[in-house]
Amino acid sequence: MSELRCDECPALLDDCAAGTLPDDARRALEAHVASCERCARLVHDYLVLPALVRRATDVQMPYEIELRLRRLLAGTRRREP
Repeated sequence: MSELRCDECPALLDDCAAGTLPDDARRALEAHVASCERCARLVHDYLVLPALVRRATDVQMPYEIELRLRRLLAGTRRREP
């Protein structure tokens, strides 16, 4: 694969994250990112942000609230026709 332009990088990110990007395209992306700060930030954010969001939203519901919610939902299901 030839040298990449900035506008070509975003199209490669899904395959890069999935590990399915062909070797030549991966090397071209890595070479471009090594010399382009803007694309380096884009790749970093694209690969890191989903993991950060998962960790930030991985919150255990307090047991008392879960129990109340389960009771509420159980009562709602019993009243359905």
